[in-house]
Amino acid sequence: MKKFIASLILVGMLSGCTYTAYTVQKDDQPKSEVKHVESKDNYYSIKDKRDQLINICHKVEDSPCIFIQIYGVDHFILFYPNEKEMLSSKESTMDIANAFCFSSMELSISSQFHVVILYENLAHDLNCSTDTWGEWYSTEKQKNNRY
Repeated sequence: MKKFIASLILVGMLSGCTYTAYTVQKDDQPKSEVKHVESKDNYYSIKDKRDQLINICHKVEDSPCIFIQIYGVDHFILFYPNEKEMLSSKESTMDIANAFCFSSMELSISSQFHVVILYENLAHDLNCSTDTWGEWYSTEKQKNNRY
């Protein structure tokens, strides 16, 4: 699991490097303002990094994460067997969540990041568009009412 988390972190760090890649254009009009225009290369770089993050979940057998789309919203779900394991990887989890949400927002993709603790039947959600974590809740409710 540690090797898998390290792979996800690496992809997250690389996607963060594309944040400042902007080009500046100036109109020929007098007294025009400088405009920031995001380059197409930056768009594809962010998209590639996000795709790599998602593909890691699909390529690794017995992966501790899944990626699904429900009603037009992308969901990245990271599973931990217990609270101790989750707490020992808390910083890594935040790096992965930040990378996923940053790339989703840059690409205008509605997304949520979820952390699930399997043996305690608990989950915690990060809404990428508002950058806020919800309260912990029982996954038993989710099984019966949503998914």
